[in-house]
Amino acid sequence: MRFEGDPDFDAAFAARGVPSFTVTRRSKTTGASGSVTAMARRVAVTREMAGDIPESASLVGGAVSANCVIDLDVAAGAPSAFKKADRDAWLGAPVTVAAGYNLDPLTVFTGVARELATSEAANGGSLSLLDGSDGMRAAVTLQPFGSYWSRPGGERARYPTNLSAVVVAALHRCGIRVTPDPGAGAVISVPLVFGALADVGWTVPWGVGVPDGADWLTPGPFGPAPAGLGGVWSVNAFPAAVKVWGSDVTLYRLDMWVNTAGLTAAATAMAVMRWAGYVLTVNARAGGVCWSVATPTGGTVTSPWRSTAAGWARCTVDVRTSGTVTSWLAGTRSELPLGSALPGVAAEKTEFRLELPGFGRLQQVSVVAATGEQPNPTGTFTPQADVDRALLDVDCVPVVDGRVAWEVCKEVAAAEFGMVGFDEDGRFVFRNRASLNGSTVPVATWGTDLVDDLAGSAAVDSVRTRITGSCRPRWFVDAGRGAETEASTAEPVAVADAAPALGWGVTTLLLTSADPWVSETGHVRRIAALGEAWDVEAGIVFCDDAGGNARSTRAGLSARLVQLSPYAAAVLIRNETGFLQYPVWPAEWVLDEGTPFGFSAGDPAIWVNGRAVRGEFAPVSVDVTASAAALAAWGERTLELGESEWRQNPADVKALADQLAADLASPRLELRDMTVPADLRWQVGDLIKLTDWAGRVPDIQARITRIQLSLDYQVENGITGTYSLRALPG
Repeated sequence: MRFEGDPDFDAAFAARGVPSFTVTRRSKTTGASGSVTAMARRVAVTREMAGDIPESASLVGGAVSANCVIDLDVAAGAPSAFKKADRDAWLGAPVTVAAGYNLDPLTVFTGVARELATSEAANGGSLSLLDGSDGMRAAVTLQPFGSYWSRPGGERARYPTNLSAVVVAALHRCGIRVTPDPGAGAVISVPLVFGALADVGWTVPWGVGVPDGADWLTPGPFGPAPAGLGGVWSVNAFPAAVKVWGSDVTLYRLDMWVNTAGLTAAATAMAVMRWAGYVLTVNARAGGVCWSVATPTGGTVTSPWRSTAAGWARCTVDVRTSGTVTSWLAGTRSELPLGSALPGVAAEKTEFRLELPGFGRLQQVSVVAATGEQPNPTGTFTPQADVDRALLDVDCVPVVDGRVAWEVCKEVAAAEFGMVGFDEDGRFVFRNRASLNGSTVPVATWGTDLVDDLAGSAAVDSVRTRITGSCRPRWFVDAGRGAETEASTAEPVAVADAAPALGWGVTTLLLTSADPWVSETGHVRRIAALGEAWDVEAGIVFCDDAGGNARSTRAGLSARLVQLSPYAAAVLIRNETGFLQYPVWPAEWVLDEGTPFGFSAGDPAIWVNGRAVRGEFAPVSVDVTASAAALAAWGERTLELGESEWRQNPADVKALADQLAADLASPRLELRDMTVPADLRWQVGDLIKLTDWAGRVPDIQARITRIQLSLDYQVENGITGTYSLRALPG
């Protein structure tokens, strides 16, 4: 929740000259802007934390929510609840509040107008605003996506989901993007979380184009591909449709934001795109970006290094069929020839691969296939969501069906005592407890003479010397993929229960299961030989008749898988053969022994060999006691961690209990409602140090748990802050 303000704010805050604040809104109905700055008597912005841990704990946990109340002077022309035009213009409209000391104001609140009240007798009124949590009202059904992890011995395995995927999926459901919508003609647009692929699916499944009009956020279980790529994430895709290229058109455009801050003088590969024997590489170093294109004949064309200021820079590279590469860096255009035109092709549908080794330094990566000269890319780097990547993985797919996204995000934060909320600019943030407690440098030091009333309290009721809890891990069994010798144990996680005739175009079939399961792929492989059926992640066989008497070898048949829930997936089958086709098992493959999964001729032959949830472990109890000294001093005082489907790993619950036992082993000092001149950059969770030059109060370090900003021209210093703190242990 750190807010990096104007670099001149330190001097302005020290001087605390004439304060200023502005309140602006954009009408929800007309889009027109308006302001209540002149008629606002007072603005109060309150930001506080809500969690389920004892109030006196120094840990920061739960959801940070904010509200704003603006007192209005109706005589000055403020909006009135009596006027329909004002109600229509203000209610539901985005409103921004900014404040500052003799300089351009800093944003202190972004939200939505929820209530407009007017008192005729008092000739005044109020406007109540709520932060971005109001926009997180969409129902969420979590998809079983997952991150990869390494089993002992280095074998790669996959979690069905993790907390970052849960939060990002909820954000996307509510229209909040980790990366924005792709440009027109996007072949692929990769959601990135701190430069790593988010496990939430992206535009193009493996080897299949996206139909026109398809939602690019349609979920798909296409996690990062680990095989043979080391630490490089990779995505394979086709263009969405067959392209007929002219003599001088853009073949592909690679568009991304690169962060050059902190790089060395050595060239670092940020992104690599491969297609038809060509390799486009974008490199960055301290203060610069360049690109190179390697051709199938062994030639390489490299651009000069282009300088850019440290930080985020937009880099766009267009490869044109004329053999020209056009690039933009921070809006500046340059062009270089490859030396020869790209191979002339009448219909281009070449598979390409996008590799992203630039961890933490890339955002908003997309590839566009388009014709004609592409416009100069413009824009400002404004990430809309901030998601902590160093998170606690959960071991299964919690069933979240139709719950409100904001409530799910709060549950995730509360389970491991992290933080979710919206910052001053309206951007969503998610922090886990490790990153929150990792901030140990005070943002400010207050002398007790600065505080109007330093009143502290401590209660023995907040002491806990024993922490108990439990979790119920769930486990997966492999579907039994392997050699035919495993016929007695192999079992697919899902098999189609119908095999309709497939006419021309796309037919959708549903695969369901009583148990939760996770697909390992979105690509459904067409089986050409009996033995292949055991080894694929998802397979399908086609026949020319419903009885399976004649196996089809026709071209123009393909399928892809989209998992809809932990219990169901849709199979999209495309038939371009011109003949009726049937997804059934062929009679010629039915053997006396060893027929995969016991298939008979004519059985529906669509199956998924994924990972199935077959049961649960017994509950695992966690019981942690504080030191012997704490027990002797305060006795046994128990805090029981509530049940949470997000707590499934006993080791993680034990670590949390250990931290709580150390944090709650003695009474903790609380300091409430301290009013000081406000620095608009201080945040909930920030560390404050208090000192007393007279020596009456020992030095204290405490975290901010509540902030109320009061912006008022009639108050000395203009902007005051009322803060509540919780002292750190020790």
